[in-house]
Amino acid sequence: MAIIGLGCIGGSLARALGGRGSEVRGWTIAPGDRAAAVTAGLTVSPEPDLAAAIRGAATVVLCTPLPAVAESARTAMRALDDDALILHTCGLQGAAALGIDAPSAGRVLGTHPLAGSAESGFSASRGDLFSGCTVCVEERATEEQRAAVEELWRRAGATRFAYRDAASHDHLMAWVSHLPQLTSTALAAALAESGIHLEDGGPGLGDVTRLAASDVEQWLPLLSRNGREVEAALGRLERELAQLRDALARSDTTAIRNTWRSARGWRREGDGKGEARR
Repeated sequence: MAIIGLGCIGGSLARALGGRGSEVRGWTIAPGDRAAAVTAGLTVSPEPDLAAAIRGAATVVLCTPLPAVAESARTAMRALDDDALILHTCGLQGAAALGIDAPSAGRVLGTHPLAGSAESGFSASRGDLFSGCTVCVEERATEEQRAAVEELWRRAGATRFAYRDAASHDHLMAWVSHLPQLTSTALAAALAESGIHLEDGGPGLGDVTRLAASDVEQWLPLLSRNGREVEAALGRLERELAQLRDALARSDTTAIRNTWRSARGWRREGDGKGEARR
């Protein structure tokens, strides 16, 4: 197996699989990540180009940033046997968002782990990052591909697999990934402009602003290539905030309670399902 990109996701996958006896070699164009991975004891290909690094691999996992997926996928298809499995871990799965053509889209399968860190690079990787996580897999995967994908990700620690078409996946990510990121970022920005510091609050403030520490360069391609879906999600949040603001202005405690009960019920139901799932 070859893992392309040794940042947080690729590095964590290499750590997890290598620690469970899988034959894994990594490759990255980032000198710092390469050196750190070697120091951590991972097998990293010394080849200067991607094609040479992956030649002969039965499975290749592209853990590159979104803008690099298309070219990496094309290189992989040229370098590998037709029966090699090519996966990517990107937060978007639509062909247009990935910037790949129809033949490439048919050959490269999205397997997006719902795990990560506000930090980036190999230094943010850890062997247990995917422990208990859900992996979103494109439903077009064949039975053979599903079996291979599930074996791979279970070895990395994943316990649940959600199969959706690419459009449904990207729609969902606008709500469960992109919207939380923007919400956390906007809240942190508002606090910064108000002269309030993180240490002025308690653990709750740290929890809701954790994502604000994320690197904007990693997020810009995801947000711009899923813009319509993200705009719709932001619009819904803006309406909820406006309703709360208006309810406060009118001292309408009934409206506030209704929103609160809806939110509390949603979270408590989710916590209950999470406990049952574990």
